[in-house]
Amino acid sequence: MRYLSKLLAIILLLMGVYREKQVADVPIRPGKDYALFFAVSDYSNAGPNFGTLKNPIKDAKDIERELREIFGFETMVYENPTREVIEKVMEQWQEKAKQLAPDAQLFIFFSGHGTFRELNKKGYFIPYLKPGTKPDFPAYLDLTDIGNMASAIPCNHTLLAIDACYSGTLDAEIAFRGEQFKRPGTGGMAERERIVSQQLRNPSRLLLTSGGKERTPDGTTNSPFSSAILKGLRNAYTFGDGLLTYADLLAQMDRVSPKPHIGELPGHEAGGFVFISASLQINNTITPEPTRPAPPSPEPTTSVLDADLRQYNMVRIKGGTFTMGCTSEQGGDCYDDEKPAHRVTVSDFYIGRYEVTQKEWREVMGSDPPELAFKGCDNCPVERVSWEDIQQFLSKLNAKTGKAYRLPTEAEWEYAARGGSSSRGFKYAGSNTIDEVAWYTSNSGDKTRPVGQKKANELGLYDMSGNVLEWCQDWKGDYSSSAQSNPKGPSTGSRRVMRGGSWSRSPQGCRVAYRLSDAPGDRGDNIGFRLSRTL
Repeated sequence: MRYLSKLLAIILLLMGVYREKQVADVPIRPGKDYALFFAVSDYSNAGPNFGTLKNPIKDAKDIERELREIFGFETMVYENPTREVIEKVMEQWQEKAKQLAPDAQLFIFFSGHGTFRELNKKGYFIPYLKPGTKPDFPAYLDLTDIGNMASAIPCNHTLLAIDACYSGTLDAEIAFRGEQFKRPGTGGMAERERIVSQQLRNPSRLLLTSGGKERTPDGTTNSPFSSAILKGLRNAYTFGDGLLTYADLLAQMDRVSPKPHIGELPGHEAGGFVFISASLQINNTITPEPTRPAPPSPEPTTSVLDADLRQYNMVRIKGGTFTMGCTSEQGGDCYDDEKPAHRVTVSDFYIGRYEVTQKEWREVMGSDPPELAFKGCDNCPVERVSWEDIQQFLSKLNAKTGKAYRLPTEAEWEYAARGGSSSRGFKYAGSNTIDEVAWYTSNSGDKTRPVGQKKANELGLYDMSGNVLEWCQDWKGDYSSSAQSNPKGPSTGSRRVMRGGSWSRSPQGCRVAYRLSDAPGDRGDNIGFRLSRTL
């Protein structure tokens, strides 16, 4: 009987109607993929030759979103980074990559102005220049140094992409090869696994730049170079088999003008790079018939009603266990209500990348809050909204979207602010230096600021320290010393929790452990919120 079953399977296979098992039991790879984005648009201090650019940060965020939401990458975007920030991050990754799985991949993307110096025949990437910095070559980043820094990161598979003028001069001998890649049919589990295994068999150090020794355009919605990357990623899961190899990506570059250049960095050993759709991976296995999500709109916005429907501004937080409250990095700044420090476990959840803005509030409620203090700033966080006001907002939002948005619990908020499973133990959300991550009393100018202008934390979340205080779901209560799982605070109370500090708070009030509370009906010009959602 067993032999008869095998014979029948062979016959069906030859007839072209045999289907693979509809169970996810074929291991694909243990590794996780990562992406770093360094995007500079602000060249206000770079002199008359380099004007402000429209698209670098938008390009980076658009590609980051696809990699994070569709391909399961762990991502970090650095907006308007200085040379010092770029070098520090690359140095940190030389250590971090030592802990990664052997088949982990790292995508590094630079976007901004570039220039070329005839004297030494070298190209340069121009980072953000602080006021007072002389706009000259010593302040720029040598493209060769960028290549060497990328190569020095001990990740087995690295793809460095640079979208800047003269970026191809990192390797002046490169000529765009227009490699052809033919996918062998629609394939199946075994075929997908073979492609991944083939691409990741050997170490790789690959280079892709937006041009050679020439200027490259900023573009309209996206730069031509970034548009090609986005098209490749979107086509892979919308029309393809959920995989985008390096050769597939090059095929998307055929019609880009000027033609991108490709090359290899030191340490390359004929390996490849493959973007693997998260829909193909369930518990580190390939699922045979992936359900592909609908592609994003050509010009995604940051609106709650359209972008957030696809979780564009919602970051998926992997749950875990952490110490909540007055931990060592908080130093002597702790208040009594942050004690005792205690162990807390939270499950996976979504949280907003940004605080809810004035524009997003209007889209749901039809008008600004009646007591809005800092009017006329669409991308500033909405404020003077009470906890009760927000419940009305959530009710309308959920009715329109069919989702179940809510406020984060206090434990979820602190876990996310600390960086979740990627936490590096900072005092503030993303840094020990408050000016890097927060608008607070010394730098805010006594008002809210547009969201997302400061550095994000380890999870890519912005303004979790400073800008506006953020309402949480919980009633305020005392901490217990006992370990807890998904705590939701007391069942009743008179004051709801607020976290994160604000534009009018001191550094002490912007720490990740800092707690504040107010009556549910109270409003303040330093109080706003961000969305959360259960998986």
